[in-house]
Amino acid sequence: MKLVQEIKNYLKNNWLKTIILVFISLSALIRVSTKLKPDAPGDALEYVMMTEALRNHLSVDIDTADFASFKKSYIKKNSWESNDRYYGFDRVCEFAKGPRVFLDDKDGFFVAKNGKIYTYHFFFYSLLNVPARIIADIFSLNPLGIFQFVNALLIIISCFIFYRTSKFNQFITGSFCLLFYYSTNYWYIGWPHPEIFTICFTTLGLWFFFNDKYYAGIGLITLAALQNQPLVILLAALCLITLYKKGINLKNIIKIAAIVVWILIPSLFFYYHFSITNLVQYKGFLDTSGINSRRFLGFFFDLNQGMILAFPLILLIYLLLVVLKTIKLKSTENKWDLFLVPVIIIMTCIACTMTNWNHGQAVVNRYVTYISAVMLIHFFFLLVQTSGKAIINSFLVLALISQLFTIYYFQTFNSSDRSDVAKPIANWVLDNYPEFYNPDPSIFISRYMGTVPHPE
Repeated sequence: MKLVQEIKNYLKNNWLKTIILVFISLSALIRVSTKLKPDAPGDALEYVMMTEALRNHLSVDIDTADFASFKKSYIKKNSWESNDRYYGFDRVCEFAKGPRVFLDDKDGFFVAKNGKIYTYHFFFYSLLNVPARIIADIFSLNPLGIFQFVNALLIIISCFIFYRTSKFNQFITGSFCLLFYYSTNYWYIGWPHPEIFTICFTTLGLWFFFNDKYYAGIGLITLAALQNQPLVILLAALCLITLYKKGINLKNIIKIAAIVVWILIPSLFFYYHFSITNLVQYKGFLDTSGINSRRFLGFFFDLNQGMILAFPLILLIYLLLVVLKTIKLKSTENKWDLFLVPVIIIMTCIACTMTNWNHGQAVVNRYVTYISAVMLIHFFFLLVQTSGKAIINSFLVLALISQLFTIYYFQTFNSSDRSDVAKPIANWVLDNYPEFYNPDPSIFISRYMGTVPHPE
């Protein structure tokens, strides 16, 4: 009876928190279990096979036996051809059969100095999925589907942590959790890709940092940066801010160094196996000529893949809040967060160097995911720092309505890859006001001429 009474008291005092967390949990789990077909878009083939290799022999060198075990597990309840990327798996499996020549590659899989095959993306996200992959075998589950459930769990756990560590009331915290869920998380939850992992760890890291838990924040951002190296810019900024806040002394420098040193692991891993620190750069997928005003502005405002599609109102309010805080800078106690603006700019410039700009994606450019995570949490804290209660609540409600509208608007699109389909809003602008839409050539060629201008 005492336990029942405690539960009643908890629900009485935390009813809104409970409703929001239960809603997000059920919504995410239902979405991945019934709404999304397990698929392997983009670079998913690499992450799927690294998970398979780790599950089979606790290493990330990939052999034909790993392809065989994955296929055996997949066809227990599905035909092989029902996997939309079955031809990709078969093609790389043939490549793995040899002959193996150093630095030969196929679809992101490379032959190392020791003759073994590795991918050109790091394996930390794949490592997180190994327990779920083992469970998939025990219960004869689709080995592609486990990534969706891991992504859903990452989102759910993040929301629980937001509430557990929040200094705001239930409505404000719950609003942030809903905005977080209905961000790019909603579109990439089905991808066997590190986007959800990166969004969650980046957002949690900044959440802790904004709550003065500097070292925890740096640690989480370090882990996120293992999969998305441009986050090193954010990491460097947070380290400098921490030293400024905590004091520049040997003790604090050693603490920070002990955390961030792990960011070197991907470069050391690739250098050990390939004598090259970055295989993406080696393959010529990075080009500084991509840093131009058209691509940079398009990253945020392009009508086919820009950030504005996922955050139509929040992005605009964010820009206004940055201006407002800048105006009030002299009277503002906490100024450090404005460093996030140049961080976002620099990370966007790095993203612009990718030659395959119109890559496989879900509503927005893949690189929008983790950069928008920085924008979203900065928007939230700017709002609560610069506004009164009525304005905070009103803006959060408006922002949430705009996110729900965005979700509804894009529901009709294919669930995995939209890089070759033009958005209706972009078509409308081109038909009626063509002078206002002049996208990056790769976007125009792929979506309106039906060809791919860059190699996958």
